Amino acid sequence: MRVLVLLAVLAVVPVASAQPAGDCPVPVVFVHGYTGSQGSWEPFTGDPDVVAIWGPRADVFHAVLNAYENEERIAGPDGVRDTADDDVLIAFANLSNDLAPGCVYAANWENFWNEDPGNPLIEINGGDSPGGFFARESDSNEEAAQKQGYALGRMIAAVLAANPGKDRVALVGHSMGGLAIREYLQRRGATGAPTWWVEPTEAAGHRVARVLTVGTPHRGSNLFGNPLFTGEGLDGTPDINSAAVRDLRYSYLCIFCDGPGPYLWGGDEDGIAAGFHTDDVDLDGDETSTLTGINVDGRDQGEDDAEDGTTDNPAMPLPTDVRYTWLTSDVGTSGDLVVDLKRQWIYDADGPVPSDGVPHRLADSLLTDSFHLGQQEDTDAVIRGLDEPDYPIHAYTLAVGPTYAATSTVRAALAPDGPPTTDPDWFRVVGPARFVVIPTPGLAGRIDRYGGTPPPHTTADGEASAAWDAGDTRRALIVGPGLHHVRVTHTGVGPQSWRTPYTVTAEPLPLIVTVAPRESPVVIGSGGGGFRWDAQLKNRNAIELPVDVWADALGPDGQPTDLLLAPRATTARPGRTTRVTVRQWVPRTAAPGVYTYRVFVGTYPDADQTVTFPFEKTTAPSSSVVAEWAAEEVGDGDAFERADLTAAAETVAVGAPSPNPFGDRLTIPLALDAPATATVAVFDVLGRRVATVWDGPLGPGAHRLVWDAADAAPGPYAVRTVIDGQATVRRVVRAR
Repeated sequence: MRVLVLLAVLAVVPVASAQPAGDCPVPVVFVHGYTGSQGSWEPFTGDPDVVAIWGPRADVFHAVLNAYENEERIAGPDGVRDTADDDVLIAFANLSNDLAPGCVYAANWENFWNEDPGNPLIEINGGDSPGGFFARESDSNEEAAQKQGYALGRMIAAVLAANPGKDRVALVGHSMGGLAIREYLQRRGATGAPTWWVEPTEAAGHRVARVLTVGTPHRGSNLFGNPLFTGEGLDGTPDINSAAVRDLRYSYLCIFCDGPGPYLWGGDEDGIAAGFHTDDVDLDGDETSTLTGINVDGRDQGEDDAEDGTTDNPAMPLPTDVRYTWLTSDVGTSGDLVVDLKRQWIYDADGPVPSDGVPHRLADSLLTDSFHLGQQEDTDAVIRGLDEPDYPIHAYTLAVGPTYAATSTVRAALAPDGPPTTDPDWFRVVGPARFVVIPTPGLAGRIDRYGGTPPPHTTADGEASAAWDAGDTRRALIVGPGLHHVRVTHTGVGPQSWRTPYTVTAEPLPLIVTVAPRESPVVIGSGGGGFRWDAQLKNRNAIELPVDVWADALGPDGQPTDLLLAPRATTARPGRTTRVTVRQWVPRTAAPGVYTYRVFVGTYPDADQTVTFPFEKTTAPSSSVVAEWAAEEVGDGDAFERADLTAAAETVAVGAPSPNPFGDRLTIPLALDAPATATVAVFDVLGRRVATVWDGPLGPGAHRLVWDAADAAPGPYAVRTVIDGQATVRRVVRAR
């Protein structure tokens, strides 16, 4: 409730353009208080650290809330909204209120117009009243709470229209701006339908994700008003006769009135004290209505007076699908020196309301020590109040593709499910996608993934998780097709951690991958052998996608083995399924038991998807020991050389190549009892001959053949030695 006397209208210099850390899951709408303007929230929205998160203010929504003298009805005399006689105007010849896309928006009610219905021109920050200097009318930014709620609904619709990929907004209100938010959310008509919502017939048609109020007189403030005479308010200064003051007061002191403020507590308009410009609280054109207040009548809670009620009115309650934070302040005397502390929030015996049955879960409160007029500068406190959802029921929806910025913030001291220094943030995403987190530097944490919709307030571990240590720079989890929820948790959060935001990205994962062996089960005999498997890559995109396919195997003991398939680059064609067929060789030296074969698809070494299947190495003799090292891709016209590798008998004196793994040189030892013809060749995992080390006669004795592998790519290879028709195959790996 801004009470400074303004002697001049100061122009607000916009924040210089900056590159934000990311997009916002929901745009944030800042609503000013009594006598405020779009500049009221500038100390927060223009803070360099805030700009670095979501960028500078994207736009301002301007409205004139009191266009005509002696007219309070929003739709004007004709009762039809969006016509020239409306008392609340939002469209002008020089301003359409078509907003630019972005993350940060400000409301501005400090305007007037040229009073020409034929060519309506808004005067930004004009500050006049209908009828001129001596008019007995409220300035636009000192108008009735119901007019502010209506204008806020129009603003929310404009913000969502500017950001078509986003379904909700966050609302932040200072002082009376918080009452405007409550008015928007709570007001109901005669049939019980919401009055101001963007989509009044929809269950969540308010389109609000979270609410933060700062220094708001939820239960009223009697600092101004209760005038004993009618006087003219100077434009730009607080007008104690205004409709805003009328609605803000929780009681009136007079002989011939009922006492409690009817806007806040309900009651008759004719019970309002004399002296206000109008007593038409419900804007119906008369001053004789019986009103439903936004707060419960204190007498229904067993109190002596209506103005002692502490909660929202059950007859017109706040929606429970919105997360609330009431930011209060106590500077050591009487609240924030404008609003008493006990009147800055709504609560019951267990804590903040509304409540879902667990105190401090649906609504919480934060306590600071800021003076009322400096609360928009309390950046640390406001950021805490804007923390991302703590529970899946309020999760923010992320699109696949954009990078979003988020903050690690200290939670309320009475958070019911963990210490304030542990901050869980919930997001909703429809896969397939790779969910990537670039964490807040210096903080440890983890990602948890949940299929579908988990219980509304779960704190259980996800179906899959990935943890990181302080100092790690990236973690990712694969999200399969369909709806998933993801929780990002930072631990050890401090008061300033928010100043370096973290980012989340649901990266596109357009391939649907299936992998299966040609024959199942896969059983390899004691002498070694091979098996063949297919990978099918279905590309649902309209563009070609380069991708790598590689594999390894975990042995019977669960540890990695040297059965490796080097990355093979291929291209998944748009709208088609590309099939990759590979043959895997298992040497006779492999330990018996059940192996887990893992096929990876992605951009090596980052796997987007991993598919596994088992194979068994037995102690039974092999029926035939043949491994065909080859690969083929069906449908793309490529053909690869196939090498038939027949295992040599035990009597062939072929030593183990060394070292293994090797670097630029590999030594292959041979021992012959008699002259022989030998061929020693090296093949890659696709069956292609990459080198011929020897091809010709050799004399008896020991031989050490050397493959100069300086130009060979890292990965596995097969060394095939054929001596007088008998073949031996050895598996080797070139190190990186």
